Amino acid sequence: MHMQGTGRMDGGYGSLEEFRREVILPYLNHPISALEIGPFIRPTLGKAEADLKTLDCYDTDELRQHAIRIGENPDSVIHVDYVCKDENYCNVVTDEFDMIIAAHVAEHVVGFVGYFQTLRKLLKHGGHCMIVLPDKRYSFDKFRSDTSLAYLIFQHLQPEFPAKAFHALESAMLYDKGYINAENVAEERLSIDSLRKALDGWHPGVHSHVFQFEDVITKVFAPLCAMGLIDFDVLEARMSHQFGEFVVVLRAGRECTSWDSVKDFYSLSRDTITPKRGLLHALESKKNMLRRWYSSRGNQDGAGDPRTKK
Repeated sequence: MHMQGTGRMDGGYGSLEEFRREVILPYLNHPISALEIGPFIRPTLGKAEADLKTLDCYDTDELRQHAIRIGENPDSVIHVDYVCKDENYCNVVTDEFDMIIAAHVAEHVVGFVGYFQTLRKLLKHGGHCMIVLPDKRYSFDKFRSDTSLAYLIFQHLQPEFPAKAFHALESAMLYDKGYINAENVAEERLSIDSLRKALDGWHPGVHSHVFQFEDVITKVFAPLCAMGLIDFDVLEARMSHQFGEFVVVLRAGRECTSWDSVKDFYSLSRDTITPKRGLLHALESKKNMLRRWYSSRGNQDGAGDPRTKK
């Protein structure tokens, strides 16, 4: 069974790394081997804490140049051991690890289910996988609908689906330009000519998937585990409102996941919850609509309403 909660109160962490390390350190059983994916200049673990390897889609020199472009110290870039330009890590990594850490990576991958199947192949049985994801409400994705389980399964079963084009279009249409101090002008953003051009605009920085902390376990990870699509147990999920991200900790090899873990799947997602006042208003509006419909059919006395018949 998984635990779900929040970290310290807002402002309680000195850095992103401090939040992430608070979650992951209890799972460190020394000595361990670990693979960190895409750490760039913010590694979660140090070389002294694990036999640590790193993987990125860019090599060390390319990342150093990128650090210079964005005003960071190139000497802070972590050395890259494995370079993989796609999501097929098994093509370049042959080792198995006790732990895998991927911070702000899984939202970028195209094949979500296949990605976690790949991570499982690189983990020893019982090994831990720490996934850090942004909560869409705190990012430029706040206008986008949460990625659904149905979409993830469809894309897995229909790999020929042009997912990159779809995600590029969705990003072009719904990226919050307020995040870069620009205005969201519907006439420009919804131009069909612009959106047609966006179909070819996918790049590794596009967020293919967006989630909210409250729903990501019950609506995504727990069902995928229970269905056997990914061979993991969900151990823990923790949110940091301070940094707008959450951590999901998985254990390789399903041992305690059952259908009981998805009992809340058929509940309203956060995107569809109507505030109580709004719900009462909606119900009243529906009653008024029915009254008008019956009146328009000459049933002012309610004779045409089946609920009035004895």
